[in-house]
Order: sequence, then structure tokens, then C-alpha cells
Amino acid sequence: MKAQITLPNIKGFLQGNFRKVLEDLDFLPLHIKEQAVWRLSQVKEKSPECFNDDKCLHCGCRVSAKIFEDRGCSDSGKCYPPMMTEEQWKTFKEHFNID
Repeated sequence: MKAQITLPNIKGFLQGNFRKVLEDLDFLPLHIKEQAVWRLSQVKEKSPECFNDDKCLHCGCRVSAKIFEDRGCSDSGKCYPPMMTEEQWKTFKEHFNID
């Protein structure tokens, strides 16, 4: 576990949990909120064990907070890519018909 305590992991943990609080308070920008919802659906589809346990089998993080951080899925992007900018997300949604 000590090997997982790195600056990028600390930043990801803080960012994901902070954005989760912002989402709970309805202060999160729409493009991040939409991506978090989409990311969670991807985890449910591609890694149901992680979804059901709310714990990533690869890194051990809480999925319900991890979906809010900038980094993509820690299992080589298996479930979802890195967080996109508002414009990138708009293009991605149009290209893949995401509602």
C-alpha cells in the first residue's frame, strides 16, 4: 500500500473527493458531472465487480469518487478515458451519440 502513496495518487484522491462534494452540493460544472455519470455507466458495464463493491479492483480506490478525477481508469483505461475539456466532451458525445 505504501507504494501507492505518490503525489499523482494523492492529487487524484483529493480531486475526486472534492469534486464529489461539489457534485453533492450541485456546484460541479455540467461537462464534468456528465462525464462522471457516463464513467460510472462504463464501470458498471465493463467492470461490474468494481461497480458493485464501489472499489476499483486494480487500485483499491472508491469508484464513486474516482470517476470525478482527471485521470482515466487506472487499469490501462479499461473503463474510461481521462477527463475531457468541455469542448472535447461535446465532440465525444456527438461522435458516440451519448445523451
